[in-house]
Amino acid sequence: MIDDEKVKLKNQIMSYEIILISDEEKIDFCKYYPQLRLDEEQNFYISTRNKFLNIFAADAKIEDFYSKEELTAVKSILNKTYYYLIDSNSFELVKVFFGSIPENLNFIIDNDHGGLMRRERILKLKSFHEFIAIEENEISAS
Repeated sequence: MIDDEKVKLKNQIMSYEIILISDEEKIDFCKYYPQLRLDEEQNFYISTRNKFLNIFAADAKIEDFYSKEELTAVKSILNKTYYYLIDSNSFELVKVFFGSIPENLNFIIDNDHGGLMRRERILKLKSFHEFIAIEENEISAS
């Protein structure tokens, strides 16, 4: 197997976790991205032959994993905080998903590697590699 094929295979198998933090509870993501389906446990998902994206509502205990500085930054922008875990092996699906969410929905993206960002930032990136390389807080109250 040549190196390019190994990278493609690895990218198909690996998945990345993203956390969407919103001030809205129980978002109907299907309304914004109709290709998503809802399973029996009320989790959203899309799955094709080689790509998937899953969205799970997370418990508020997830805040225990954030530093005081991160929580202060998040709460300076969002009045309430609701967390959604996104698991995907396709950066293309991730970008389509975030691009489908209306701009008036207030949320922050956490790359689970120290980076907090707005929607516009992730839409400019080209790969998971670029996404997880962001290690700083890029958000500020507007």
